[in-house]
Amino acid sequence: MRYFILTFVSAICLLVACTSKGGKRQATHEVSPKPFIFNMNLLYTDAENYVSFPIWFDDSVIRSAHISKISREMIGSSVNDDNSKSETPHEIRDYYFNVAGFIDSMIVRYFFDDEFIGKVNVVFTSAPDYFGFANSQQWMILNAVSASPDVTLDPLFKRHLKGKQSNKSISYMEFGNSNHLHCMLTKKYWGPLSVDSIVHPSKADLIVHGTMRKPFKKYSVLNTVNEQNVQQFAYFKDSFSPETITRDEYPFLMERTFQYMKNGICNGFIDSTFSKKNFLATTKTHFEFGENFFPIKVTKTRENAGSSKVIVGLEKFEYYTYD
Repeated sequence: MRYFILTFVSAICLLVACTSKGGKRQATHEVSPKPFIFNMNLLYTDAENYVSFPIWFDDSVIRSAHISKISREMIGSSVNDDNSKSETPHEIRDYYFNVAGFIDSMIVRYFFDDEFIGKVNVVFTSAPDYFGFANSQQWMILNAVSASPDVTLDPLFKRHLKGKQSNKSISYMEFGNSNHLHCMLTKKYWGPLSVDSIVHPSKADLIVHGTMRKPFKKYSVLNTVNEQNVQQFAYFKDSFSPETITRDEYPFLMERTFQYMKNGICNGFIDSTFSKKNFLATTKTHFEFGENFFPIKVTKTRENAGSSKVIVGLEKFEYYTYD
């Protein structure tokens, strides 16, 4: 009996030691994220559509590895557990880097039923500034097959012009319409009344707390105080490495939790989807590494409540150097 009581007390002490004052369970070891070739707060998010901010890769890692080009094949398909998967890409993105590690240009090619249907070229005429913005030119080339009514090519890319800037905010105007992207630079002015009085956002505008290089929150406004399509970013202390990203798009809530290895390198993330607190599905994105812990294969696996796992996406990366 005495042995049982001592064991029970020890277990309680261990549980308390592993629990924070707020009742949240602490990790048994601290993760110290290391520099990684992917900027994980931007890549695999809607930030990829904002081509005037070509900061999806860590320029210091690109520069030190002398990388001149990254080729990224996207193979989006539903693949069952029988591994009968198609290796045909529906999209290929080629990123070209200068010796300073910044993206000089990007070429995106699209395919349908193994046929090339068009491409988008983006050329950057300046290096990204402190906030991540770079001047760019963009044009689209369509293949004849795209005239088929069954084929559409509608890239989601957005380009912006730099607009008004102050110590409180900086605004960018989207090409082709009057929509704006407003970055609120100072936490002091992140309140809804401050945002409204400083940048006067419309419902179509995007508000960012922080910068596009390191956003803490993204949303649009319904009115002065009500927000919609809210994304929130939590980072490791004094780091650009994210811990979580949450997206609230009523009636759905998406939570992304990043996974790190013991050496501090991110090896993927888990997306969980809820509706009214009910779990709906989870998607696990896993990185397989080559040399220098550069991802060479990315696999996305979805698991719905009560169903089997299905591979819903596959990406392959190739790296080219100046050497």
